[in-house]
Amino acid sequence: RTATLADVIKAIAKHIDEPDPDYSINFDIGKEFMENRAEFDRKASEMVRRNMISRD
Repeated sequence: RTATLADVIKAIAKHIDEPDPDYSINFDIGKEFMENRAEFDRKASEMVRRNMISRD
């Protein structure tokens, strides 16, 4: 069976909603996600603020 575009989008959304730290690209970031979620969220929010592109 060939994956449809909808299947791909659903898989991406699932990984965003339920990340698996065992498959993180950076071990330390995956560990922080599991062991110190508040700090992980703080850093993620800061990166979004620093790197976001205005839609104006």
